[in-house]
Amino acid sequence: MKTTGFLAAAILIVAANRQGIAFGDWPQFAGGAGHTAVATDAPDDLTAILWLAGESPPGTPIVFEGPSSPVVFEDRVFVNARHFTDAVYTHNKLIAFEAGSGQVLWETIVDKTVFDFWFSPVVDAANGAVLLGTGGSLHSLDAVGGGINWSTPLDQGIVNATAVVAQDLTPGRAFMTDYDPFGSAGSLYCINTSDFESAANPYQPGDVVWRETLGNTSGNTPAYHDGTVYVAAVAGPVGMNGRVYAFDVDAPEPTRLLWMYELPVAQGFFGVVGYAAGFVYAASYNFDGSGDNSFLVKLDALTGDAAWIVPCERTLSAPVVDGDRIYLAAGIPGFGSVPKVQAFRDDGSSAVKIWDTWNDTAGALLVGGWTHQPVLADGILFAGAIPTAGSFFAPYTDLYLLDVSKTPADAGFIVDHLPDMGSSPAICGGRLYTIGQAGLHAVAARGDFCGADGTVNGLDVQCFTAALLSGSPSEAEIALGDFNDDAMLSLDDVPGFLTRLLGP
Repeated sequence: MKTTGFLAAAILIVAANRQGIAFGDWPQFAGGAGHTAVATDAPDDLTAILWLAGESPPGTPIVFEGPSSPVVFEDRVFVNARHFTDAVYTHNKLIAFEAGSGQVLWETIVDKTVFDFWFSPVVDAANGAVLLGTGGSLHSLDAVGGGINWSTPLDQGIVNATAVVAQDLTPGRAFMTDYDPFGSAGSLYCINTSDFESAANPYQPGDVVWRETLGNTSGNTPAYHDGTVYVAAVAGPVGMNGRVYAFDVDAPEPTRLLWMYELPVAQGFFGVVGYAAGFVYAASYNFDGSGDNSFLVKLDALTGDAAWIVPCERTLSAPVVDGDRIYLAAGIPGFGSVPKVQAFRDDGSSAVKIWDTWNDTAGALLVGGWTHQPVLADGILFAGAIPTAGSFFAPYTDLYLLDVSKTPADAGFIVDHLPDMGSSPAICGGRLYTIGQAGLHAVAARGDFCGADGTVNGLDVQCFTAALLSGSPSEAEIALGDFNDDAMLSLDDVPGFLTRLLGP
């Protein structure tokens, strides 16, 4: 007790005026318009579950679109879920949660998704809105109140594709693809998000500014960077080979297409393209064969020339690019495939696979999957495990923290692991948000009270002290400060906090 009292006195000399918590933003799928899926300020472990949101109203389970990803904006978390009428799935809905508590702030019903597939919301920060493409329309909803600002019908339905917002453009623009898997009329739409101005922006919010025919499309989420939108297609209007396109968003129709790359084989791009450091990345999905039957490509963003093309496992997700390392979640249980995460080394004009979680562990580590978007932060890859029984489209079952400085065969490759969660995460402000089978989880590192950087440092002392002295700490504060695992926050937790702060 003397030791505890001394440590408590040491920590309590810090002023107990509580600081406000800034949760940060994760506004688009895979973090931003380039879908880089690289974060900062991530939890360095998974020791504190701050909240679990799984019912609304109490007693009624929320059925989330399993593989989809949350987005975070101005201390709110937005997630795509299903709406039921008399136990029948009739619509989808966008739900807004308070980031600090998990409280449902509002939910707005929109069109039911096509073919029960998934997609994610995206933030239109300039207009304080959240966009969600469902059914055959792109909807804009007020981020604060949930009201529908506008809805724009597309010519075809929307399947597995998420919109991308050009946050740097004035007037604002969003880009979306529709679904034409067997024909040749799938399109990319440029949609106005700003107020009408007769000279500067002669479009109403939600108006289609332009449309470009891509060909055969499914799940083709675009990426955007500095006035150019990049998008893939399953195949072009003619032929069976997958394509990647680059369009100048401000150019007139005859000159809008900057370049087009076509795969040298008859297989398609069914997923997300990514932009990083002057290059565009995309991975194909081949239905035939087994193992590395598909291709990962790196394209010059200015010319469309291929820097290299390398075999990979089939996937819909965006490659995670970190310098000369690329990480890809891929694979499906069955059909000649297995779920995995693959790592590639980029040698400039060529690339080589350097490890594979399935092969390097002889199948012992099941992580990754074709519908999953992992996130990299400070050398740790946050990756989920796809369900291996039941629906492939259910929430992921496990979340792993993987040390990518090691190989899957090395000790310490798995830094941390939690079950019952793991769908494509959003990471910001020291917090991680991910869908699991029981609902939406908010996770942090124990002791990281101020939510600033995902670690425990001097900034967290004031918040820990204030919670300790409050007499009525919240459930989240107890989760963050309960170092002795007695489901309480008390002076007995001070030694654990100081050990976490100062080291053993």
